[in-house]
Amino acid sequence: MPIIATLLLGAAGAALLWGFYRSLETRWPDHYISLNETFALRVSQTWIRVVSFRAIPVFIVGVGVGVTTNRLGGWAWVAIALATALHAAQSNVRAFIESVRGRDSRDNFVINHGAYHLVAIGITLTSGAAAIFCYRVLGFLVPKPVALLENLWIAGFVTVVGGLALGLIGQPPSSRRSDGVSYLIWRGRRDIGIDLLDAAFETAVSDGTDPVLLQSIMIVEALQRPAWVRRIERVKGKFLPRGSYGVTQEYADHPLSDEEALRHTSSALSQWGLVSSDIGMHIDHGAIWLAASAHNPELRFIQSVQNVYGQLFYQDASGLYSDHDDYSRVVSVRRYPDRIGLRIVSMAERLLLATPGGEPLVDTSRPPGGHTYWAAELVVRPTDSTPVLYSFIDDRRMVKSQLVIALQVEEFGS
Repeated sequence: MPIIATLLLGAAGAALLWGFYRSLETRWPDHYISLNETFALRVSQTWIRVVSFRAIPVFIVGVGVGVTTNRLGGWAWVAIALATALHAAQSNVRAFIESVRGRDSRDNFVINHGAYHLVAIGITLTSGAAAIFCYRVLGFLVPKPVALLENLWIAGFVTVVGGLALGLIGQPPSSRRSDGVSYLIWRGRRDIGIDLLDAAFETAVSDGTDPVLLQSIMIVEALQRPAWVRRIERVKGKFLPRGSYGVTQEYADHPLSDEEALRHTSSALSQWGLVSSDIGMHIDHGAIWLAASAHNPELRFIQSVQNVYGQLFYQDASGLYSDHDDYSRVVSVRRYPDRIGLRIVSMAERLLLATPGGEPLVDTSRPPGGHTYWAAELVVRPTDSTPVLYSFIDDRRMVKSQLVIALQVEEFGS
């Protein structure tokens, strides 16, 4: 009987942990975070959250398994060790093997995150060991087996009845929440920081790289490898130098800073130019796919880059116009303390930003050489007027876009 109780409770503890983590579906960092995985995004933002997410459930289940096994006359430490080992084997040990192989069970490409999984295995085993030492002290928190079954029955009954009632009446509109591409862009930009975003745009303009594509890759990679992870990677690089570094996760034989990584990526992407199509200012999804896959072949990464690019290129700029042409597009507004910068991609030969009365504010022309499309930042002093953007296609043809923003610094903040 003691042996059976020990084995059954150890297996039950592992099954409980499997169900808990399976219900959350958090496969970071092996798979890029999708648009629906905002929980995984929040967990990965700081190392404290990652350690807590891996350690606390294992410790709680271990204590519960140990106390219950001890009360039934079994070997508590064996049950805890069994639950911990089975959980580690079916989660991070399996993921470690796939990561080192570079292929998952479906033969899909997997980036090598073996070091992360070794750390996660260590956290899991440490939590199990802590539960072995603490289960006697915390035994008063664990209900007796009969009371536990009664509580589980009541909880299950309430869950089923509540689920049926919720299905019948529906959720009130105020409780529904949408975490889509805009949310991920906000989180990514917050991690990257305004200085690095400025540097990325300036580098893209200098290299003839599509600045929207470069920023899209930065955002997707920053969500996957937030700043705290990138710092750890650079520390690791002092001992094992080869690896992926920086905000764009450039592979190198020595550690790279975020700035160095984005310069490498911008230079590599410059061969693609601006990826809008030749039929006007529209996204060429095929070109984005090729450019993104050249940087990282993982499917989720490519799809995420496409989604972020579409949001940045279309939706984020749509509120800036009352009408617009197919030759130039303002993709973002930079809010300096005493100036306003309109960041633009264009296929025109010349751009002129002017007041409604025709007074020039800033005038710039296409740089020599390069691709069909080019990028520029038109920086102006504050004015109360809503400007007009003139795109000169050649010496005889010109189209204009009426912007609906007043160029006032106080509207945007510093």
